[in-house]
Amino acid sequence: MNYVIESFIVGIYSIILCSITSNFIKNIYLLLFLIGFLKHLFGFIFNIHTLYCNYGYACEKNYNSKYAIYSNKIWIESIIEGILYLFLGTILHKFIKNKIIVFFVIGVILHIVFEILNVHKSFCKNRCV
Repeated sequence: MNYVIESFIVGIYSIILCSITSNFIKNIYLLLFLIGFLKHLFGFIFNIHTLYCNYGYACEKNYNSKYAIYSNKIWIESIIEGILYLFLGTILHKFIKNKIIVFFVIGVILHIVFEILNVHKSFCKNRCV
């Protein structure tokens, strides 16, 4: 799958999480962090990362992910993604007032940046076993 298409799917995934949680969380900064955190964590819980290992643009072969949910790395990665959402969202929210669009743009931008920085290739090498 092309990473631009993947980026739009990640943006839509971010919108879905925002739509579900924004009814309960009114603080935009907490919401930004929470969406980034949950996006990454739920990727493991719901095996979205396994799909990425099998069909993602950055992964050269088909793999099956066996990365354990209880691993400390998933929690640390989820916190880092939450912080990235908070940082980027704080900047974007000053220019874009619609939070749904903000979350979509964050998802797209981060996915493309991770592709450019080869974070996804590293993910495939280290997580897709």
